[in-house]
Amino acid sequence: MNFFSQLQSVPISAIEIEDTSYCLTLSAEAPGDELLASIKQFGILNPPILRRRKNNTYCIIAGRKRLAAAGILDPGNPVLCRILREDLEETAVFSLLLEEALTGRELSIVEQIIFFEKLITAASMDAAIPLLGKLGHKPQKHILNDLLQLRTLSIPALKALHHGVIQLRNARKLLGLSPGDQELLIQLITDLHFGGSKQQKLIDLSRELIMRKNVPLKDILTRFPAVHEAGQSVNIPQHGAALLSWLHEQCFPRISQAENDFQQKVARLGLPSSMRIDHTPAFENEEIILSLRFPGWRSLDRVLGRINTLMQDEEIN
Repeated sequence: MNFFSQLQSVPISAIEIEDTSYCLTLSAEAPGDELLASIKQFGILNPPILRRRKNNTYCIIAGRKRLAAAGILDPGNPVLCRILREDLEETAVFSLLLEEALTGRELSIVEQIIFFEKLITAASMDAAIPLLGKLGHKPQKHILNDLLQLRTLSIPALKALHHGVIQLRNARKLLGLSPGDQELLIQLITDLHFGGSKQQKLIDLSRELIMRKNVPLKDILTRFPAVHEAGQSVNIPQHGAALLSWLHEQCFPRISQAENDFQQKVARLGLPSSMRIDHTPAFENEEIILSLRFPGWRSLDRVLGRINTLMQDEEIN
């Protein structure tokens, strides 16, 4: 016996497709070809879950794509659905929704955010906290608040987070930026194919310049020179590297100049491949680090004495 629902055939015309009270996506998603082919051949194997309204219509708790596919394939025939008990409390409805949503897959962070946002609106914060454990979170209020804070991101940022274009830790860095700045950063990350470390660097440098100059990112980027090489447009990785380098120069002009001067001096030395010269982090002092590579201990032993003599003479002078 199912204590929550009973099976019933429901005409598609009686289902309120536009009602998204329990939908966990940012926008409507059409059923894919694979789902359409499966339902055409085998029918709906897992009945959608509906809730009866007072006007004898039904809203969708789960199975929106399945119902949309049935409406495309055979809109005249009713669909066998699970109808929830009318006296079922909202907390129980959302618990059932979560259980069904987790069947066979994990919820994205954005789907989790939408789920808890709707549950809190329909029930309470106290009802939502225990369900955090079902999604791998500690059932603590501050964790739930951290999740809900991400709901303030722009729609392009949320979509990028949902589809894995941007990592969660980098999405958090977008909080506080204007929707326009968020959208531009997402566009750059997408167009330039930036992964975790590069998108983090892009966001960090852009945030620094936005806050420092108090202007939109699009105004800052108007000064970014067109990237060409030998009269030809460069490829995407080169363009991305040039943009990150330029942003770094805008944030740290003194360090960038010092780095350029350092590299020019190293180039003039014409060092062999077995030698390398480095500077201290952020040029915190004038020390220079010379690294020597030897093929083995014998080679090192032959020259180590001369190196020690040279270093002693340098210290004396």
